[in-house]
Amino acid sequence: MTLNRALLMLLAGLLLAPAADAKKDKSESAEETSLEVPDAPTIEDTGVPAFDEVFAEVRGIHDSLDEARTRLSAANSGVIMALKLPADTPLPDALSELKSKAAGNINISMSGAVPELSPADAVPEDVSTAIDAVNTAIQEVAQAQDALAALPDQTAALIEKVTAFRTQLNPTLMVESGLERSEMPRIASATKKNVEATVATQARIVAVGEELARFMDTMKDFGAGLASE
Repeated sequence: MTLNRALLMLLAGLLLAPAADAKKDKSESAEETSLEVPDAPTIEDTGVPAFDEVFAEVRGIHDSLDEARTRLSAANSGVIMALKLPADTPLPDALSELKSKAAGNINISMSGAVPELSPADAVPEDVSTAIDAVNTAIQEVAQAQDALAALPDQTAALIEKVTAFRTQLNPTLMVESGLERSEMPRIASATKKNVEATVATQARIVAVGEELARFMDTMKDFGAGLASE
């Protein structure tokens, strides 16, 4: 068996092996009511410029997801801190505290599909600060949702690209990339992991989207409660 043939057979095993969770029982996922957001996967440099350029875009998507979660965390913290509540106070409890302290002195209007609050009369300083914090939080999370809107289509296009890498990694590409053929197994392994990480990006987008949606639903419910009084 020639060296090239041996390398190609090894590559086929590395690149085409199914992911460990590929056969997960669909009934398990159907029972989940919410998704825990997984950590951002590690995207390795393969050393093949044509591959790494695409995988850099995958990293960029995870950076966007991390930024969205940072905005969400800051939005929650801003409301809780404005009311001088313990840092671990659930958002619904913080909003209930705001409603109680405001004693009916909150006006509500709709800005698009989300509520916007304003003091109806003279209110304590912490209530005024909390109203501002709620409005800022809603705007921040709404912007995060807008930023995520394009990510599913971007990810689908990237998955299509990286899946094709399985057939593109060969001795000729190694030479064109200025790499030694002996590096092919390492590159094949890194490519396989990166492809799996790219596919897993879809689930992370969904999970982060759910987090943002839960926040906005809480705010909408709070606004609806105020409006009904």
